Amino acid sequence: MKKNTLILALTAVTITLTTLTMSAFWNSKKKSAETDSEGHVLVALWADYEQAVSLDRPAKQVEILSKIKSEASEKRLAWDFYDAAKKYVSDAASRNWKLQDSLKLNLGEEIAKFVADIGKEQ
Repeated sequence: MKKNTLILALTAVTITLTTLTMSAFWNSKKKSAETDSEGHVLVALWADYEQAVSLDRPAKQVEILSKIKSEASEKRLAWDFYDAAKKYVSDAASRNWKLQDSLKLNLGEEIAKFVADIGKEQ
């Protein structure tokens, strides 16, 4: 009798642990499908950006970052917008260092506008 109870308890524990593991695995797959490893929601555009970086195409990088900023602004995706805006300044300034000051000023204005637009909705 004790042997049957022990086997039943071990089976229940095994099934429970297997279920929890499978649940965690499926939930992590679902979450990673929604964002990339850096937490960006606009996964396809960020993949395009990473490809441009790996191919060393600075003009294409800046173009894609502009698209990301625009779409992130429309969809109110703060992290995507902020990261794209920061990288835009860095990438554009690496192409022409003389623009660095104006790009940084523009970054501040873009972020303020983004925050103001979000504030208007609430």
